[in-house]
Amino acid sequence: MNLLIIEDNSLDLEIISIAISELKLNDDISIQILKSKNDILNFLNSPKTTIDVILSDMNLIEINGLEIIKMFKNEKYQDVPYIFFTSSLYEEEVEEAYLNGASDYIIKPESFEDNCKVIKKIFEVYGK
Repeated sequence: MNLLIIEDNSLDLEIISIAISELKLNDDISIQILKSKNDILNFLNSPKTTIDVILSDMNLIEINGLEIIKMFKNEKYQDVPYIFFTSSLYEEEVEEAYLNGASDYIIKPESFEDNCKVIKKIFEVYGK
């Protein structure tokens, strides 16, 4: 599986990475991480890369997740499952996320164990 993670919080990235490792999923996965608006723009302006799933935070420091999904749901990546994995609980954002093509909207759990369960479920549902 080719996973694209859009996340600017280093602690959240570490939790995701450790969860993937502990679940022994890292042998079957290629991960690319975008941490900033500049990273996102560079990625989108480069030749299309094979991506199976996009896992994105909603609130990056430089850019909102709703802006990001609109950029990714262009012709290049319109068929790639886009999953928000975020701590944002605003109902309007959830609705907007789905209206803009999100495949799922998952609230980040507080415990590491629950994060592992969620990551495992994402791989079961969206993994190839």
